[in-house]
Amino acid sequence: MDEPRPRRRVAVIFNPVSAGDRVAERKRELVEALTAAGADEVLVEETTEEDPGRGGTERAMARRADVVLAVGGDGTVMACVSALAGSPTPLAVLPTGTGNLLATNLDLPSDLEGAAEVVLRGHRRRLDVGALDGDDGDRFVVMSGMGFDAAMLRDADPAMKHRFGALAYVLSSLRQIARLPTEYRITLDRLPPFSRVGQGVLVGNLGRLQGGLEVLPGAEPDDGLLDVGVLQTRSLADWLRLAGRVLLRRHGDGPAGPPLEVETLRRTGWWRLLKELLPPLPLRRRLQPLPRARLSGDLEPAASHHRGGGPGHAAARRPFPEDPRRDGHAAGPRPRR
Repeated sequence: MDEPRPRRRVAVIFNPVSAGDRVAERKRELVEALTAAGADEVLVEETTEEDPGRGGTERAMARRADVVLAVGGDGTVMACVSALAGSPTPLAVLPTGTGNLLATNLDLPSDLEGAAEVVLRGHRRRLDVGALDGDDGDRFVVMSGMGFDAAMLRDADPAMKHRFGALAYVLSSLRQIARLPTEYRITLDRLPPFSRVGQGVLVGNLGRLQGGLEVLPGAEPDDGLLDVGVLQTRSLADWLRLAGRVLLRRHGDGPAGPPLEVETLRRTGWWRLLKELLPPLPLRRRLQPLPRARLSGDLEPAASHHRGGGPGHAAARRPFPEDPRRDGHAAGPRPRR
């Protein structure tokens, strides 16, 4: 007699902002799609301003969820990663935000049915996670940094993001063009510090930004290293060309080449960034600005499990493991953004 298959308990960390006035309907659709794909139980935790997803993820883990599905943007994903890093519980993503950078970099499906298939039948991949110093234990899997990029994210209008998506970031970036370059003092792998002048510094585990723009082309999410780059795009023409590429790439028509002038410094496991001399610019953590002019952190190799579909999202799929907690080890460095 065949052994009964284990129950499949899926936890959904649901950001209601992108659903507008369809919150109840959207949650019902999620439960129905996951149940149809094979879930035996679906737990739904709704995010709030006070808890963008970390608390809900921790509650889901306490209830022994087999997989966590983040339904939201990059902030929701990072909140989930901060709770899951170092645990064997995998994370899947249904991107419904503005940037959706993890989904963009890993080519994840954006439709409900495709995401449900990945949740129940996708393969696992271990991801490095960047860990930010501090008491809150925040992590990132895409990027963190300071300067121009943080200011762009801070000043993007929320209503415009909801309505027009990446265009909100383009308009916000145009407001940052007049900012003067800043001198940054950078320490990598605890070697002697050095200085660079630019519009910002990025520490990245993955290399693509909004619009699919490649800024750290050598970044790999599972190589045990983070890439560091200094933004050095200077002229108005450069920034306007960048804005055009973001909009064109948003519609799938623009070139995929690097639109920013970025000096890639080196690959690292530990870093510290200190802004000096010129007026301070915002810091970014989890795609959000930080309120201080210093940023440092470390790498947690393979600290987070990600469940994905692989190339084409179909060829790499495999059955749900008998015991998902024994399927691989924790993957992902202590995260970013």
